[in-house]
Amino acid sequence: MTARAGVLAMSIVACTHPRPPANGADLERVQRWWIVIGHSPVLESLDWRHYARDAQMVVLSTDPRIPIGQFPESTIRLAYVSVAETDTRWPNWPALQNQPFIVEPNPDWPANVRVDIRDPRWQDRLLREDIPPLIARGFDGVMLDTIDTAPYLERKDPTRFAGSRQALRDWARRLRERFPEAHVTLLTPSKLRDLWLAPPQSEGGGLHHPAVNEVISFAADEGLLSVGHQLRKSDFDLALVLPNSPRSAMETWLARIPQRIGYARPWRNWFLTQALPPRPGRVATLKTPEA
Repeated sequence: MTARAGVLAMSIVACTHPRPPANGADLERVQRWWIVIGHSPVLESLDWRHYARDAQMVVLSTDPRIPIGQFPESTIRLAYVSVAETDTRWPNWPALQNQPFIVEPNPDWPANVRVDIRDPRWQDRLLREDIPPLIARGFDGVMLDTIDTAPYLERKDPTRFAGSRQALRDWARRLRERFPEAHVTLLTPSKLRDLWLAPPQSEGGGLHHPAVNEVISFAADEGLLSVGHQLRKSDFDLALVLPNSPRSAMETWLARIPQRIGYARPWRNWFLTQALPPRPGRVATLKTPEA
């Protein structure tokens, strides 16, 4: 399966403990992986256990009904954690909705709400209530999503959200202190690389944040044919085309992925093997350079 939009939109941290040990090199070798999170009719129509049986890595929601112990011993198992956003459909939303760290809805993802990472109450919730139970359940680590929300808010309103980038780095250090034996690998778009790396021309340029073992970054300007070629090498058998753009569907078609499932949109349905109708009540958004 490929979820290129998910990767390009997020930063990923793998915080692993021995079972067996996993590190950045292990993640770089992964060619077959699955991510099953959120709420979507696409997921309800798939037997994801069948498709994920040979996956080298799986990223799963925190739903306790998911039997993570049924995956092979060699499969890297990561739990999905949203660092700077929450979801109004989650069971804990009633306890969160009136908290001062709730900022604003994310118009690009219906039901998602941005959170102020600077608030110590939110930081403590992640470190003490959310992540430890996942490790105790047997996950090898966590995939931390929405890391880019902190720099976005600070860029949007520098006065109101001053210090958001630094708060994110400080929280990462607290995560390291909470799990001192973890190996933390950050996969991030190149535009966010400077959050974690010293400038190349600086003395000792390279990793400078004590919470991160290594950083892997990628460019967002790869050509259509190049992306299709790279995807074809991995021999995917199914693609959930999460973005609504024609290009995202064309990439999976060029990769010759047998099953290509996504929402029906103009100029792209021909490239999908299953075009799903839009959800009732969906929110239409306009992307701006700021976002």
